[in-house]
Amino acid sequence: KRNNSYSYVGFDRMGYIKSVKDKIEFRFEQDKEILEYPKGKTVSEILKSIFDRFEFDEYDFPFSTNGFLGYLSYEAALNYDINFEESEFPQINYQFYRNFLVFDHFTDEIHLFERKRKKEEGKMEETLHLLKSGKTSDLPFSTVGNEKIDMTDAEFLAKTNQALHHCAR
Repeated sequence: KRNNSYSYVGFDRMGYIKSVKDKIEFRFEQDKEILEYPKGKTVSEILKSIFDRFEFDEYDFPFSTNGFLGYLSYEAALNYDINFEESEFPQINYQFYRNFLVFDHFTDEIHLFERKRKKEEGKMEETLHLLKSGKTSDLPFSTVGNEKIDMTDAEFLAKTNQALHHCAR
């Protein structure tokens, strides 16, 4: 059985969930909510309580079709007690997209999904037209000022070794 043969591309972001210090920030369209990180609950219970606010069509695919794309840190994925304040990066970070593509690299298939509110009119035909049109926009790009990095090579290597050690646990 194949695993990890999928790539996702989301567009038309509708909201996000991310950890910010000891709180979880949840935004959907214009509504924003800051939730205290509930002690005694696992990360999966917290995410489930947020995901359960949405109703999704059920599809019989071996990959996620709910429109939430993102990541959990190693500790969050294992439902460890997380000290959010010690991390400079979000331990939880998911974006919610109205439309997203799933590329199946094993079968060379592409699936397009659309998420919408129950009474909202879908835009699937418009989205398909844009994808099939082949039109791209060539926007200019140039740096402003000199390129710079916020750490030395030695600091970068130390962080890389720390990450490797972390992954080997």
